[in-house]
Amino acid sequence: MRTVHKFPFELSPDFRLWMPINADIVLVEFQIDLGPCIWAKVDTLLPKEWRRFLLTRDGEEQPDMSWHMATFQVHTHAWHLWGSLPAEVPRNVPDGVTRHKTMSPEEFRKHFGTVAPLEVSIKD
Repeated sequence: MRTVHKFPFELSPDFRLWMPINADIVLVEFQIDLGPCIWAKVDTLLPKEWRRFLLTRDGEEQPDMSWHMATFQVHTHAWHLWGSLPAEVPRNVPDGVTRHKTMSPEEFRKHFGTVAPLEVSIKD
């Protein structure tokens, strides 16, 4: 079933969320009672995977191997959400792909295949 789900997260420079494969982010916003949240179109019948995200503030450098997903505001501060590669980059990087290349999730999957889930601890 395709629907929109909310994924709350903490303002951390590097975090992961357990999301259905092919989750399509539609909005990132600060919700008063929960804090920052990602809303994504998801297919609840698909398996889930760990997705890695990075946060920067205005004026901070774009993280390596990332793509801009959204900008959102918390009080008077602007934050930028970046999609990111997994913690370890595969050893056999194809020609034309460098450590500083920005790529979309589609380009990443084309070059590296499916991303293996990352081991993280989850706070309840």
